Amino acid sequence: MTATAEPVNVSATRYQLHMLAEHLLARHRHDEVGETDLTWTPGGFGIPELPGNLIFRVQPTGTGAELLLITVCGAHHHELTTLRAAADWYEMQFGAPARRLRPKTELHPDAELDIDPEAVRLIGDWFALGATVLEKVAQERVSLSPTRFAVCTEINKQGPRGRIPATIGASAGDEDHPEPYLFLVPKRKRKCGVLEISRSEILAAGDEQARHAAALKFFHEAIDLL
Repeated sequence: MTATAEPVNVSATRYQLHMLAEHLLARHRHDEVGETDLTWTPGGFGIPELPGNLIFRVQPTGTGAELLLITVCGAHHHELTTLRAAADWYEMQFGAPARRLRPKTELHPDAELDIDPEAVRLIGDWFALGATVLEKVAQERVSLSPTRFAVCTEINKQGPRGRIPATIGASAGDEDHPEPYLFLVPKRKRKCGVLEISRSEILAAGDEQARHAAALKFFHEAIDLL
């Protein structure tokens, strides 16, 4: 991940990607296999491999973003213009599966998508950094939560009175956080409360190796505070 100026459209792009995650990709995975968790992919995010060796990804293009479908026959590309057009391209249903998700974005299937490709890359790189660090901390693969729009996992710290559960993750940002951030959220009330560090603070650590070290340090210290 390189330190570049923040894309001017990062918040708007994040919201649109979040809507696609909740109302299109998570819905399609639920329809196919009954699950809703997604995965980070190089430069973006997508659906874990589906039956029939089908892989769906959202990734940046030169002017916006596309839905990429990878099959045994090759790759197929659809430039993202509206959510409905993307759904129609592969005959998907849309709308978050109500019994599994409480979406945080509103569904606007016919709204024109105005996606900044640099913002997609920024978010994709952040997910990649977060997933790499989280897998070192949790010692297991992590998934992308469509509702949090974050790569995250659950941990259990062994305390003197039993296990202390918490969620740790790397979020693309939300209405209370204009930029991506790392977080630890205890599942039960703890004195430390919710702990966070922004992407800017991680970038300030230096090169890629230093950023990974800073992220690891944050999670280890946050877990110690549980």
